[in-house]
Amino acid sequence: MFESTLISPTPFDESVDRFMDEIGIACNFVGCPIPVNGYSALNPAQSKYYFYWRSQLRSGKAIRGDYGYFVLRLSEMLIRGDPKENLEEMKLMRKCCYPLSREMHLINSTICDYCMIHDINVRGCYTYNNSRQQSVIIGEIIRGNFDIMSPEQIHSMVDFSGYMLEIGEPETFIISRALHALDENMILNTGMGMAERYGQKKMIRYKAFSKLIQCTDVDYILTYHAYDSTIFYELFSNVAKYVVSLFEKQSGTKKRATIPRTLTKDERKIIDRIFSNDIPDFPKREYEPGFSIRIETEDDIPMIDMQHPEVLHPEPDMNRYVRGMPSKNMRAFSSDILKYRNVTIDERRRYIPSNSSGQITYSTMSREQVEYYLFWRTLAEERKYTDCDDGYIWLYLSELINLGEEDDYVLQHIGDICCVYDSWLAKKTYCEYAFINKMPFDLVELSGDNLIVALVCLDKLLDTGKGGPSIDGIMDICYFDERVRQSYNYEGYGDVINQSLYAIDRRIGGIREKYRIGTKHLKVKGYEDLRFIGSDEQQQGIVVVHNYTDSKDFLDEYIDLVKGVRAFMDESKSCRHIHAFGIDCIDIVDDVVRRLNDEEQSIIQRRLADNIELDSESIMKAEDDLHSVYEMMAVSEDDIQDTMVEETVSSGSGWDAFISSINDRCKEYLSDLISGKTIRKDNKVEDVINSVAMDVIGDVLIENGILVDDYIDDLKGLL
Repeated sequence: MFESTLISPTPFDESVDRFMDEIGIACNFVGCPIPVNGYSALNPAQSKYYFYWRSQLRSGKAIRGDYGYFVLRLSEMLIRGDPKENLEEMKLMRKCCYPLSREMHLINSTICDYCMIHDINVRGCYTYNNSRQQSVIIGEIIRGNFDIMSPEQIHSMVDFSGYMLEIGEPETFIISRALHALDENMILNTGMGMAERYGQKKMIRYKAFSKLIQCTDVDYILTYHAYDSTIFYELFSNVAKYVVSLFEKQSGTKKRATIPRTLTKDERKIIDRIFSNDIPDFPKREYEPGFSIRIETEDDIPMIDMQHPEVLHPEPDMNRYVRGMPSKNMRAFSSDILKYRNVTIDERRRYIPSNSSGQITYSTMSREQVEYYLFWRTLAEERKYTDCDDGYIWLYLSELINLGEEDDYVLQHIGDICCVYDSWLAKKTYCEYAFINKMPFDLVELSGDNLIVALVCLDKLLDTGKGGPSIDGIMDICYFDERVRQSYNYEGYGDVINQSLYAIDRRIGGIREKYRIGTKHLKVKGYEDLRFIGSDEQQQGIVVVHNYTDSKDFLDEYIDLVKGVRAFMDESKSCRHIHAFGIDCIDIVDDVVRRLNDEEQSIIQRRLADNIELDSESIMKAEDDLHSVYEMMAVSEDDIQDTMVEETVSSGSGWDAFISSINDRCKEYLSDLISGKTIRKDNKVEDVINSVAMDVIGDVLIENGILVDDYIDDLKGLL
C-alpha cells in the first residue's frame, strides 16, 4: 500500500549520539529497501545488520547495503565525524551498490552537496540526476579546476552513439583542460566566456540532502551558472568525442568515436595542442567564484526576493503558444494558476465530479468544482488523498510543472498521483519530468508503452531487480508487429519475462557486459498533453539509456526468452527447454512462475480482507457513487473518512468487492465465458475466481468450465 506520511521519530541527532559507537556483529544480509526516518524504523534483524554493515564500512570494507541503510548512514555523517573522513566513507559506499541504481544516485547527490557545503574539492565528485549539481561541477571545470571531473560524469553527458567507450583518467584530464582552454579562447576573441554564452546565472533556495533525515529545517542560497542548454551539451559532446578520437588514433585502435564536424578548425587546433601537452599561453586573469552557497537567514529573504524575484518566484512567459493555444487563452490560464497558487481550503467539501477528462481551468469550472478542487489540492500538498477524477488530475499536473517548485517536490507529488489513482497521464508526466530534469526513477513499479520508458525500465530492472518494462514496452523493444502483439495480451507475461531476465543476468555475470551494450542519448519532448507555459527548450531533455535495441545479438536472445516464456506459460507440460543468452533457462522461468503465483495468491487474500473490512464500514455510511472510489483510495485519516460517508449503499456491494478483488486476467477470462468464446480451460484462474466468489458471494461462479446461469446477468453488469 502506498504510504504518504512518515511517523516522526525522536530527535535524530540525540539518537545518533546513543548509537554512534554501537559495534556490529557478523550476520547475514537483511534487506531494507525503503527510506527510514531513524533507528526506531528498523526491526531487530535490520538493526543488527545495519550496525554490522556500518562497522565494515568504518574498517574500509564494502559489503552489500540497501537503500534504507544508506539513508541512515549518510544522515549520521551530516551530524558527526570529520568531513574528509566521512567523504572517504561515502566514496567507499559506491562499491556497496549497482551503478545507475537509486542507491548510487543517492550517494553521488549527497557527495556533491557535502563537498559544496564543506568547500571540499574532491576527485570523483559527480552527479547525473541533479541539473543544479551538474552545472556547479561544469562551472568548476570551465574555471580551470581539472580535478573535479570524473569519467562517469562524461559518460552521463555525452552520446557516444551506443558504444561503450573506455574513458579513464587521461581522457578525462584532456577533456577538462580542453573546455577550460576553449573558454579562455572565447574570452580572448569575443570578451565573453562559456558562462556568459551558454550559462544562465541563477540564485535559488536550495534544499541540500533532500532525501536524507532532516534534523534541522535549513535552506541554502545557491548562486551558480546553469549550463542546461542543448547548445552547451552539443559543444561538450563534440569536445569529448574529439578527444576520444585522438586517443584512438594514438593507440591505433579501431575508431569508434565519430569525429564531430561542428568544431571549428581553431577549436580543433587548441584541443590538438592540449593533447600534445603544448598548453596555449593565455593571459592570466582572476576568476570569479563559479558558485557560492550559504545558509539562508531571515535578513536575507527580503533582499533576495527584491533582487531576484524572477528566480525565486518565476513568472510564466505570457507570449508562448502551447499546442496551438492562442496567447490570450494562455495568459488567462497563467493568471488563474498564479491567482489560486496559495489558496487553500481546509473545510471539508463533498466530492463534485469535474465532468471532464482534461483541459479544465478555474474559469471553466463551477464555483462548487473550484472549491472541491482546492480542498482536494490542499490535502494533496500534505500527501493525503481522497476522491478525484481525470479533470482535476490534469489541472493539478499542469500546475505542478508550471509553478517553479523544487524538482524533488514536483516529482514526488506526480509520483503520488501515479500510485494512488493509477493515472496514465500522471505516469507519462512522471517519466517526462524525470527525463527533462535529469532525475532518477524512484517509482520502480512504473511502466509505460513508450520505447524510451521501456529502455529506462529495463535499465532499472537489471540494476535493481525491480520494475521492468510493461508488456507493451517489451513488445516495443522486440519490434513485434500488431499481429504478434495480440498473442501477448496477458500482462502476466511481462512480470515473468522481467524477473527471468534479471535472474539470467545474475547467473551469467551481467548481460550488458557479455553483449557489450553501450549507452546512447535520446532526446525527449514532454508535457504535450498538458498546458505548459515555459519555452520549447524547457520541454526537452536528454535521456541516457543502454543501447539494447541496436545490439542484434542481445535482441535475438531477448526475443528467444520472450517467446519461450509465452510457450511455457501457455503449454508448460510440452515446453521442455528455453534457450536464451547462451543457457537453458527453463528452470529459471519455472521458479519465477511459481514464485509469482504464490505472491499473487497472497495479494488476493490480503486485498479481499481489506475490501471486506471496507464494505462493512460502507454498508453503514457510504453513498453508492462513492463506494468504488472508497475501495481503491480511502484516506487513512479518520477525520477525512468521516467526511466521505453519509448514507447507506445497496445490497449489491458484495459484487463490487468481488470484481475489485480479482486481477485483469480473471476479468478477461470471465468476459470470454460470458461472450461464448472458445478458450482454453485454465484451472488456476477458475480456482482463484471461485475462491474469491465463495468468500464474497457465498457460491462458486464456474462449474466444469461453464458459468453458473444464475450469476450471468450480475456479471454482465460488472464487466
